[in-house]
Amino acid sequence: MRLVQVEGLPHLCPFLDPKLIAKVEGYLRKKGVEVLTNSFITGVTPNSLTIGETKTIPTRTLIWTGGVKANAFVKELGVSLGDRDRIVTNQYLQTLEYPYVYAIGDNMEYHDKDDEILAPLVETAIQSADCAAYNIAADIEGHDKKSLDPNLHGVMVSIGPLYSVAQLSGMPLLAGFHATLIKHLVNIHYLFGIGGLELVLEYLRHQFFYKSRRSTRLLQTGIGNMQRKNSTFWLLPLRIWLGLMWLISGIQKVQNDWWSSSWPLIGLTGSTDATASATITPLTGPHTPNWYKAIAERLIMPNALLFQKLIVVVEIGLGIAFILGVFTFIAGLISIGMHINFALGAGLPQTNGLPDLWWVAASIAMLAGAGRAFGIDYYLIPFLRNQLRYFQKNKRLNILEGWEL
Repeated sequence: MRLVQVEGLPHLCPFLDPKLIAKVEGYLRKKGVEVLTNSFITGVTPNSLTIGETKTIPTRTLIWTGGVKANAFVKELGVSLGDRDRIVTNQYLQTLEYPYVYAIGDNMEYHDKDDEILAPLVETAIQSADCAAYNIAADIEGHDKKSLDPNLHGVMVSIGPLYSVAQLSGMPLLAGFHATLIKHLVNIHYLFGIGGLELVLEYLRHQFFYKSRRSTRLLQTGIGNMQRKNSTFWLLPLRIWLGLMWLISGIQKVQNDWWSSSWPLIGLTGSTDATASATITPLTGPHTPNWYKAIAERLIMPNALLFQKLIVVVEIGLGIAFILGVFTFIAGLISIGMHINFALGAGLPQTNGLPDLWWVAASIAMLAGAGRAFGIDYYLIPFLRNQLRYFQKNKRLNILEGWEL
């Protein structure tokens, strides 16, 4: 396939800094795109296009990106039109002929303090809409109107899914991964404003976990496995077993006086208390990092009884959460964190010289929505999702609605 980028101006993306323009053109050429600048298309046929007077490119596929032009309807309104038939406005966004008619967004031609025409960007549309709405209300209520004072944060150009350039206010010029990251953050901020958390999650799923295009074999295989619709009910036995293990561990600690004891049963090193004949559970071991030892000495040991009770509550809570299948994703994260804490401290128990990592592996499996099969999450998660939708629209909750049985 031959791909040709034809531009009538001397450079692509003329609104960018020359350094970024060079990166854009260089990246396209690196990908095999022929970039033709100072080239005007003078003729198009079903099988070719003509550049200038003589140069012809055979093609049956032409994608024309001629820029933003106002709808032809504006020519019938009897208002002053500027470049690309955009409606000329004053500083309040009123049309010159009719002070009670306002123009915003891509339809308006607004000159800023430097006499530059505002570009048809998302920020331009949002800020002009806010200004026009304010001035319409001011007209109705008899208040003073305000001028549009645009505060544009810059522009970004995305060239494929993995490469972007960004020219942002107050930041250095960005290209590549950093610019792509900023692009996603800006999109998330915008989508959250119009659709809330659910729309943001859908955006992340579509951008990172669903790809129709081909990528590297390793990346494509990973994405393909993540987007498979697995049956979570196969996780039920593992979820119940993990819950029982946590519950039994917590109950055993209660039986060993972790909850009601008047002396600490956790210490910096393992030993047996001579007075109570109680085995002290060590907080640190020979492989414990120094920073973790410092936390144990300064935070945990001075409040040993409090942390004993906290561990009991967490372990019993995890057991109940896994058995009932409620907030299983959060319980899985906490379970992983508990075992990372154990590993940093005295170390995990061992079987045949190998650490018992099955707890961690089982906890990771719980992150796949294990509570949505034969668990409370089957009813609770859709309810919370519907409550979130309701709150975003109405700014209040309605707990009597949203249940899906």
